[in-house]
Order: sequence, then structure tokens, then C-alpha cells
Amino acid sequence: MKLTLKILKLFAILIITVSIILFSASFLLQDKVADIILQSLNKNISTRLDVGSFKLSFLRKFPKASLELKDVLVHSSSNFNSDAFTAINTDTLLAARFVSVEFKITDILKGIYNIERVGARVGKMNFFTDTTGLVNYEISVKNKNSGGDDFTIDLERINLTDIKTYYNNLATRLIINGLIKEGKLKSRISGDDIAFTAGAEMQIDSFQLYNTKIIKTIAADLDVTLQSSKSGILFKKGTLRVESFDFGLNGFISSDNMLDLNITGHNID
Repeated sequence: MKLTLKILKLFAILIITVSIILFSASFLLQDKVADIILQSLNKNISTRLDVGSFKLSFLRKFPKASLELKDVLVHSSSNFNSDAFTAINTDTLLAARFVSVEFKITDILKGIYNIERVGARVGKMNFFTDTTGLVNYEISVKNKNSGGDDFTIDLERINLTDIKTYYNNLATRLIINGLIKEGKLKSRISGDDIAFTAGAEMQIDSFQLYNTKIIKTIAADLDVTLQSSKSGILFKKGTLRVESFDFGLNGFISSDNMLDLNITGHNID
């Protein structure tokens, strides 16, 4: 019995000691780590990222390290005609109250900062397309590393929670307002190539196509897998469920807007 108590006591002391070390290390390193990650993103990504405050933790997501960001603003990409959207502020792609960035603790010791997971909670996303088809969400890698290879970002999971979403396409006269309740995205960006997978539980609050407008809360689910490159966009899988209706999409859109698509529908009159 005494031996068991001694082992438990030593175990408790070890946990407390490790916790204190990790807490102290995260406090001492948070400015350096945050500065490296934020500067690297702003340097290599073709849009600007602003952050209100940040906090590094080695305990919250142990054995991963997490950088907790508050009041995050991702600016829209600049290569679209914002003047076409009268009385609408198109500067913001994403504004989130809370964003968490996760990576391995051992990577910090090696001087490596590979972002493995991102979570955004409570915010708003805006997607704009001008009359020529150019968009505000075209984000690409703009620099090459010293080895000559493309700078690569591999995000195994991006989680979205309670993100209000606004979509306005002037080219098709389509406007959608809604809410992403829970969404999971997986993305890999390497140079001009983007692999993207998304699944989301959504709520559509309003839908407008030309002069036809529907204001009604509708439950929807999205499941899509695509690859984007200089040659165009390949839809491997695309499914949208709106209440009891199913829409399917797969095929290819070339960079010169040639379409080779298969569109299907179920339970649709």
C-alpha cells in the first residue's frame, strides 16, 4: 500500500512538473512562434492576414502545440473588380472571433512550423464573383523556397463552427445567405496546384436568382472533392443535399472555360 502511494505521489509530482515546464515554455516562446507563423503566412500567401491577439499553449491540445488567435481577419484576394459591388464592402474573405492553429511540439524544437490543423469559430465568410467571373477567394502561394520547390501548405483538417456565409455572384446573378453549423475541410496547396475536400452541415436563410428571391430557412449538406491546377478544375465528387433533394456534380472545367460536366438530380420535379 505504501509503495502504491509513493508511486502515485511521484506520478503526481511528475505531471505537475511537466505541466509547469510546458506552461512556462509556451509563455516564453509564444511571441517568437506567433511571429514566425504569421510572418510566414503573410509572406507566402497572396492575401493579407491580420490578428488581434494570440496565445501559445503546449497543454490545451497536448501532445500538439496550439496557437490560439482572436479577432482574425483574412482579406479578399485583389484580382477581381470590387467596384462592381455597389454599397457592399468586399475587403473581407473571413472574419473569425476565434481561430486555433495546431502543430507538433517537437517541430518547434527543430525550428519547423508545419501547420496540421486549423479551427475557426464564430465569424463570417464572404464569397464574391464579379461579372467577368473573377473571385475574391483566389488564394495562392506566391514565393518559392530556397530549394527551388514550391512552398507547400498541407492542412489535414480545417474545422468551421458557426460561420455565417454570404455568396454573391454577379456573373450568374445568384446571392445566397446562410450559416455553416459544422464544416470540415481538407486542403493541400503546392504552387498552382490545390487539392480540396469539404463536407459541411449548413443552413440556407435566403436564396436569390435574378429577381426571384426565397426567404426561408432550409437545412442543407455539402460534400465536394476537387483539384485545381493551371489546366482547370476537376470535380471528382460534388453532392449538395437540400432537404429531400439531391444534386450531384462531377467532371472538368478547363482554364479557358470549356465545360465537361455531368450533373444529376434526385427527388426533383
